[in-house]
Amino acid sequence: MTFWKWPWTLFHGKSRPARSFSARTRPVLEPLEERLALSSGTDHAAWSVQRFALDSFAAQAQASGFGSLIGLDSVFANYPYRGNGYSVAVLDTGIDYNHAALGGGWGKRVVAGYDFANNDNDPMDDNGHGTHVAGILGANSATFAGVAPGVNLIALKVLDAKGSGSFGDVEEALQWIVAHRAQYNIVAVNISLGSGNYSTNPFTFLEDEFGALKSQGVFLATAAGNGYFGFGSQPGLGYPAISPLTVGVGAVWTGNFGSMSWISGARDHSTAADRIASFSQRSAGLDIFAPGALISSTWLHNGYRNMAGTSMATPVVAGAAVLLHQALDANGQAAKANQDTILGLMRSTGDIVVDGDDENDNVTNTGLSFKRLDLLAALSSIAKANRPPTLGPIADRTMSRGQASITIPLAVADPDGHTLTRAAAAYQYNAAFELDQRFDLFVDRGYWQNSQGANEKWLRAAVNNQWYSIEPNGTVREWSGGALGNSPIVATLDRSNWNDPTRLVNVATPSAQAGVKVTFSGNNLIVDPPHSLVGPFLVRVQVSDGQASAVRVFRVTVNNTAPSLAALADRTMPTSQPNLSIALSAADADSDSVTLSAAVFQYSGAFELDQRLDLYSTGNLWQNYCGLNEKWLRSRLNGKWYTIEPGGMVREWTGGGLAQSPVVAKLTSMHWTNPNLLHNAQGAALHTIALRIQGQTLTVDPPASFKGSFLVVVGASDGVASARRVFRVTTT
Repeated sequence: MTFWKWPWTLFHGKSRPARSFSARTRPVLEPLEERLALSSGTDHAAWSVQRFALDSFAAQAQASGFGSLIGLDSVFANYPYRGNGYSVAVLDTGIDYNHAALGGGWGKRVVAGYDFANNDNDPMDDNGHGTHVAGILGANSATFAGVAPGVNLIALKVLDAKGSGSFGDVEEALQWIVAHRAQYNIVAVNISLGSGNYSTNPFTFLEDEFGALKSQGVFLATAAGNGYFGFGSQPGLGYPAISPLTVGVGAVWTGNFGSMSWISGARDHSTAADRIASFSQRSAGLDIFAPGALISSTWLHNGYRNMAGTSMATPVVAGAAVLLHQALDANGQAAKANQDTILGLMRSTGDIVVDGDDENDNVTNTGLSFKRLDLLAALSSIAKANRPPTLGPIADRTMSRGQASITIPLAVADPDGHTLTRAAAAYQYNAAFELDQRFDLFVDRGYWQNSQGANEKWLRAAVNNQWYSIEPNGTVREWSGGALGNSPIVATLDRSNWNDPTRLVNVATPSAQAGVKVTFSGNNLIVDPPHSLVGPFLVRVQVSDGQASAVRVFRVTVNNTAPSLAALADRTMPTSQPNLSIALSAADADSDSVTLSAAVFQYSGAFELDQRLDLYSTGNLWQNYCGLNEKWLRSRLNGKWYTIEPGGMVREWTGGGLAQSPVVAKLTSMHWTNPNLLHNAQGAALHTIALRIQGQTLTVDPPASFKGSFLVVVGASDGVASARRVFRVTTT
């Protein structure tokens, strides 16, 4: 007996053109076991250990989406349902739970599971089929979105790396679901496998589990089978799709892919949307058709592939069942959230497809009419479409530390006239989080590393479909076409984000910014940071109508102006004078309180010069630039250049000839030999001279015996920034 799977190998590369098929295209078929049909008299023990293998096809195909056929884009635009809070159990080859579009790690989107094929706790997919199915159900990808991109996934691995498994493992997986249904709120099961071709159900092996789950409101989506040609075009469905307790799903084409020949002998001479795929099994008992040939979805190791089969159509229906279940719950019809009601909605609102009206294949068409899923119509039959509220862009803001708060008008509206709730919170600044919130970055089938020669890696934005690159040094650019170096920089991060660009996808919310109050007054947002806060933080604003919401994130930067301190002239005092009183003039533009301080140092020309100018080396002393063997330093306080000559002469460069530049100090040759003694001059404290500050008056009280010069350094601080002045006192 054989389980079905029809995978394609997807070409990779964002710039490659789509490919069409010629009539001679023939997928490669791996050797398979002979197709067997179970006898209804088979006992349970023999049946449960029977081994099966998935059919495996490989070919090249153009990228394909299925959303337009079922109205998925309109569903996302007009309804809030994404499957959040619900789970789907996937019985398959496991799920690559590390795939970025499936959560990027165990416990994020793939919240539970078990490996029945190998009898362990790790249901990691080692084949690819289950990951593809899971992506159709719930991939969170802007390019190839799943039907329910918010749903949780349960990975129940019943098939090994070769796609081989047993119905005994399937039964155990179903029993697991019965036991854990309530714990994970499992509302649908996807079974993209099966065997045989039956007009009535001859088996009872899984019916107990199917009955238990159906009675609990769980929707059981099962693949009809891919062997229509192989069974001589005899109408029928595989098991378990033939079970009256499950929903059997057949596959239609999603679009025109030219002609296609299957190794089984089935052949589609031409293809078009809503034509029944030649391989899809069918009968009057088939419940519904859905897009299944071709579908692009997730694959192992963050990859994507195209595949075709009733295996692909089944998760389209399972994902739709989740959204319909959620819609019934949200609209006060939870009692109707069950398989019979949901299937009834799918069938009553579905589009009609007739087997043989426009099919162009080599199988015998039945002439039967079927319903094909139209998710938009099904949802519209439950609730009026809700248009989400709008929230206009919010520009980044700056404010001074002296401001108590800032008020920001918000452009808020709801097209349906719903009452909106508003929420806002402040977070510590995180550049990666800010970038992700602004652009909703994702990995689109690979990082395309070094495609522009800068060893850059590439991500894409869901909000504008634009490409963004991150370079090895952490520079992030929005690609504008042409040379990468001419593309604008949108963020500067650290190298770790280049090492692992998935850190820019679904970035965790940073910690709250302590002390920041964000409140609303009508449509005005009031941001009130604490007086001690300086620097950037982020504010996230959300408006909601109860079903859908709009979010904006912006940056607030609190700037602090350093206090000012008026220049202090050098002083001379006779030893007979008991003390020296000096008026200080300190102020703060932010109205911060200013603390004054003072210290006395032994006189040093180098220390005095450094205190006045705050000299530093740029890393290059530019020796002999003007031909006097001079060395160059710069002032942080005024930005000017200063030179020191071999004899110790220090000049302030005014342009033109260096010899005409004014002399500001005369030091020694050792300061030329080692300019570090100048731009990092150390002062020696002089403790014999008393200083007192009262208000803004400084009193200097040297002992009567002191003769000579000393330096006084005065500082003014607002607690964040400071200013300083130095002056010389000489006693005579």
